[in-house]
Amino acid sequence: MKKSYRQLDHTGDLGVEVWGGSWEDLFEKASLALVELLADPDRILQEGRAAWRLEGETREALLVRHLEEILYRMDAQGMVFSKFRIAFPEPGVLACEAWGEPLDRRRHHFKTELKAVTYHGLKLWEEGGRCLARVIFDV
Repeated sequence: MKKSYRQLDHTGDLGVEVWGGSWEDLFEKASLALVELLADPDRILQEGRAAWRLEGETREALLVRHLEEILYRMDAQGMVFSKFRIAFPEPGVLACEAWGEPLDRRRHHFKTELKAVTYHGLKLWEEGGRCLARVIFDV
């Protein structure tokens, strides 16, 4: 899998900078970056499907809520995903379809626990025809 993110050095936390060709693409890539910090997405089968719809005042709030939803579904429901389809059906609304399977810490090469997605250092912007985001995760 060609990476569309780079990991950032951040004292005591994990950070990523992600890029995509559109906001939908960026959110999908940010989702995969989060999964890759936790496990090996190439080992996650796309056997089950989940969908969620979130609202947020800003694009930043939508990104945080969306990434928190992925963490919640892994922690509370034991699901891990390797494919995401993002849409913004109306302003302030994110719709996600995700495919994955129950988490198997050994088979998926589980790496670390993340407590939360933070607003600290969060930034979304457009540059050179790309959409970019910087996100810090509390470890």
